[in-house]
Parts: sequence; structure tokens; C-alpha cells
Amino acid sequence: MGEPIEALRGLRGLLAPGAPVLVADERVEDVFTAPAPDVERFQYAYSVLHCLPATMAESTSVASGTVLRVPMVRQWARDAGYAALEVLPIENGFWRFYRLDAH
Repeated sequence: MGEPIEALRGLRGLLAPGAPVLVADERVEDVFTAPAPDVERFQYAYSVLHCLPATMAESTSVASGTVLRVPMVRQWARDAGYAALEVLPIENGFWRFYRLDAH
């Protein structure tokens, strides 16, 4: 997604008042530390080899790739006009789920 703030803003405009947006992304630590766990290393490899080049081909405004961390998603949500972001307590070793609320 080359323009994540614009995409989130567009989603907000399509929803009924009060409806949340659900975002799923790879589960990684909030801060990179070396050596990273195996799954996080896999996420980085996939990000560098596929997601980052694909995102940069769409737009050079954001170089996000696959490895989105909670602070980044929180900032994008804020910039797109969402009032709240909640990391949902869904247990999954690979995915993290976010709920964005406009109000």
C-alpha cells in the first residue's frame, strides 16, 4: 500500500458512522532487536525482497514494506483522522490485528 494514510482516510469515508476498520499485518516486535526471532527474520526477508519494492513501485511517499509496528500504524491512523487504535487481543503467532475507530 503505497499511500497508507490516504487509503485509511478513504476507508473511513466509505463506512457507516461508527463502523470500525480492521487492519491485519504481520506480528513483529515494536522495536527491532538483533538477533530477531526466526519468524521476524522471515518477515524482514519477505519485506525486503517483495513488499518494499512493490510499495516503492506504487509510490515513493512511504517505504513501509511488510514490517509494520504498532507505533507506525498508530501514527497513520491518527494522520488519517481516526480517534482510537486498539491492538486486538487475538492470539496468532503470525498476524496482529488492529481496530481503528473514527470516533
